[in-house]
Amino acid sequence: MILSSPRTAEPLRCSAGALVFTDPLSALAGPLFACLLMLFAAAPVRAADTATQFVEQLRAEGHADLVLEYLERAQDDPLVSDAFKQTIPYQRLATRLESAQLIKDPAARSAALEEIEPELRQMAAGSEEARRLQTDVADRLATAAADSARRSALSAERNPVASERAAARKTARSEIDAARDQLSKAESLIVAERETLKGNQAASPEGRRQADLGARLGLVRLLNARLLHEKAQTYPDNAADRKRLNTEAAQQLGALYDKYSKWVIGLYAHLYEGRCYRLIGNHQLAAAALEDLTAQPASTPELRRIVTLAHAELSALALDKGDLDEALTKPSEWLDDLSADEQAGPEAATLRYRLGVAALAKAETIDGAAQRKLLRDAREWLGESARTPSDVQADARDRWAEVTASLGIETAAPKTFEEAVAAGAEAIQSMLAFDVAMKGAAADEAERLASQRRSSYAAAYAALEAAVKFADDKTDPAEAARARYQLAWLDWDGGDAAKAATRAEYVARRDADTESGEQAARLALAAFEKLQRNGDATAADRLAKLADFILQQWPGEEVAEAASTVLVSSALRSGDLAQAEKVLAAVPESQRPELALRLAVARWEQGKSDPALAPTALKAMQAAFEKAAADGDASPLAVTAALYLADEAITTGDAKRGEKLLNDARYGPMTRLEAGEAPADTPVFAVAVLKAAIRSAALTNGKTPALIEQLANLLDESPAEQTGGERAWLGLAVALLADLDSANSADSAQATPVAAALDATLDQLDGVQESGDWNTRLWIAQARLRVGEVLGDTSAGRESLAAGRAAFAGLIAEAERRADFAPSPTAVLAARLKLAECQRELGEFAEAVETLTDLLDGGPVLLDVQRVAAETLQAWGASSKDTARLEEAIAGARPGSDGKNLIWGWSKLAAVAGRFAGSDPGRRQLYLDAWRHVAESRYESAMLSSGATRTEQLRKAASTIVAVQRKNPELGSAESKRAYDELLRRIQRASGQPADGLTKAGA
Repeated sequence: MILSSPRTAEPLRCSAGALVFTDPLSALAGPLFACLLMLFAAAPVRAADTATQFVEQLRAEGHADLVLEYLERAQDDPLVSDAFKQTIPYQRLATRLESAQLIKDPAARSAALEEIEPELRQMAAGSEEARRLQTDVADRLATAAADSARRSALSAERNPVASERAAARKTARSEIDAARDQLSKAESLIVAERETLKGNQAASPEGRRQADLGARLGLVRLLNARLLHEKAQTYPDNAADRKRLNTEAAQQLGALYDKYSKWVIGLYAHLYEGRCYRLIGNHQLAAAALEDLTAQPASTPELRRIVTLAHAELSALALDKGDLDEALTKPSEWLDDLSADEQAGPEAATLRYRLGVAALAKAETIDGAAQRKLLRDAREWLGESARTPSDVQADARDRWAEVTASLGIETAAPKTFEEAVAAGAEAIQSMLAFDVAMKGAAADEAERLASQRRSSYAAAYAALEAAVKFADDKTDPAEAARARYQLAWLDWDGGDAAKAATRAEYVARRDADTESGEQAARLALAAFEKLQRNGDATAADRLAKLADFILQQWPGEEVAEAASTVLVSSALRSGDLAQAEKVLAAVPESQRPELALRLAVARWEQGKSDPALAPTALKAMQAAFEKAAADGDASPLAVTAALYLADEAITTGDAKRGEKLLNDARYGPMTRLEAGEAPADTPVFAVAVLKAAIRSAALTNGKTPALIEQLANLLDESPAEQTGGERAWLGLAVALLADLDSANSADSAQATPVAAALDATLDQLDGVQESGDWNTRLWIAQARLRVGEVLGDTSAGRESLAAGRAAFAGLIAEAERRADFAPSPTAVLAARLKLAECQRELGEFAEAVETLTDLLDGGPVLLDVQRVAAETLQAWGASSKDTARLEEAIAGARPGSDGKNLIWGWSKLAAVAGRFAGSDPGRRQLYLDAWRHVAESRYESAMLSSGATRTEQLRKAASTIVAVQRKNPELGSAESKRAYDELLRRIQRASGQPADGLTKAGA
């Protein structure tokens, strides 16, 4: 919820770090594509074609989505003319281009244009219309690149950290160079197309196109020259490159003025020429250029904007020369003569900033009452400038904070309502100034400023308490209400939500007909909501009653929407989804999508772990999100829903869709994270986004290492209580292991990058591995084993297996030291078994057999242990090409004290499991697997033998399979039957027989 700053003047409407650009050239770059439809006048189909008329009408009315749908259907529509069908590729591109121009976000608009550009370049080779479109796209992309480069340059200059500022300046210079290259390419395309249009009548479509291209050519050249000036500003003040580039820019801008002096573009070039000369210290040439402009008969709004900027530059020039009176007199007179609309523009904001800076400089030369008056004038100019988006807004805000803090607070006790209100406003201004000044201040300075802010707060509170007492029947009701609201706001600012809620609700109900009444209602909603979050037992009821009052008092207003939102949030916090549904049904249709999305997200958060609720909750959230996306909703709530949907898509096997949701230009969580925007500007959300992005990248062969490093940096820099610290890595590892199992069953090639990502994630859990509880450490060790199995005989695979072996050994050793460490003796046996598996996978067969023998000697007879032991002996025999080991795998090994083999081998394991095969599906599958391994061991022995021994082993292997199949025709699961079939085919090929597999064997 947004609360207004309680000041008598209009509040500052800018965030502390915002950079808003309203360069006057943007007005020139706007309508560059107004002639799009004209491009098709020369196409094979004329306006008389019904389909063409229909498409152009839809496009003119802004229905680009409907145009694209129609074009898809028209391709196969027998009622649409063949001539129109020939133009469908051009119509489609024109429509997509039209849609791209309507995107407000600069980055998203550039991305949409870049998506069109390759297709357009390919089509341009054989089409004049496509070449024209290519010119338009190149022009617009270059303009966007220039704007982005300027943003980077300005941002670099405002970076308070010197080391970071140097790096940012270097990056900005690279961006400027790239943007200038794009502008030069666009210039070449424009020049080339203009050449083809020479000789046409001015009133013809071609003539109009040529004129439009001429204007755009001038703009591109102006932007290119001005970027040279912006590049100069990225060097230190006294750097030779700064002066050289500004000189070069001034010369290019002067040449442009000579060429376009009768056009607005030429006048802007003259303005920036004067600025460049001022910055290199050539005061004479700077004054000549700028005074040329102020002498112009400013008869149009555009000319007056240019003259306003020229006065701002002249004020700066006079200040550079030390003529403080000249810096103030004429510029302030021009400012006073501006109309109300002109006063509200960015040009006036720039002029006010220059006047404020000049006033501060002049104030340093005088003292007493005159100095204080000049400081107040400076504060007013700078404050007004800080409220208006412009290139100087951030600088104006900083200067405003400085002068406001320096002016201090009037301490004399007020004697009237008016005096009390003025003193309160003065003190609140100082509070806001200290807030700005504290941002980025060193610790000692910040504490000093905080102390001054507390003094300002106390003065504001005392003054407004006095104002409320002074108020009587003769006081303007609106002013009295404002004073009461300001006092409630101070309660809120001071952290007393209970007092703020009571006082603000009183104002909202008593003064509902005033502007302050509505502002107080907002404040009361926020205060009651905070009290409810903090556990106040009465807050929910009071909040509901206040919300009902607001809905009746201000129906359809923004504050009523806020009340509905608070009611839904309150119901969701209490878990009363039915009440939330009831509120949702009663709100206006315009507000319903946002609240429906909020409710759907809450339902998902509550029901995602419940198999009975999750499908319905997911479907509702998907529908609400799609509606929000269609409406252009890119709120933090929509971004949160996108994250949940992406995470679920990844979990259910659709990683591509998850990746698309994460990186969507409007509501993608990764897009917000990279931009540092809400909700991804909080550590807990950023961690969730990166975890989903890592999973998606692993499943789609993306750049997982960079994302893991980004998550590591975030966790290092953020408090563990917000992010979960190492537990965040554990949660990611659990999710990746589930992804690994899914990927391995579907596509073994896809499993490798997931295993690599899991391996890197497990590396982050060394601390947990050393100090965690039994279950956590066991899980990590098992995950290491799983990664090693998937990565196989690679350095990473062996390292993971070695880490798993060490982890299992550590668990066993800890259990031997501490009787209470392992949950049960069986858990330790399971760890020993997994240790043996690690040893086997590492090729440490002798050690694995020793571990398994120790388990079997005197311990319980566990079929799982016998299975692993037989597998180990078989793998040992195959690896060492030892037929004796392979025979041990079948018949058993390691006699015990009673002379019987501790390791049974596959044959006895099959016999024991077979006793229970009829009643236990698990034992039945073990029985079938064991007999298959008997046959496989004989096959492997045969392949290591020759002559009669080889023939006999192959015969026994085939006979084993045939016998098992006759007794068990289905051979267990489909996977089991397939394994039997593949083994038999190998045996048949080795025997020189047709590889018919089970088909012939069972006949």
